[in-house]
Amino acid sequence: MIAVNLHLHSWSGGDGSETEAAGDAFTTGFWACAGVAAIAILAALLVPAADG
Repeated sequence: MIAVNLHLHSWSGGDGSETEAAGDAFTTGFWACAGVAAIAILAALLVPAADG
């Protein structure tokens, strides 16, 4: 994903709007993945506690 973001950055036009959009998409994707990972970790920790 970082490589794609840098690739889009290198191809951006003069105003940089494409780069900004790519950066926003990368940031949103990063936090979405981080959120899903955090939920998965919490679920993995809570399920054994609920069963036990």
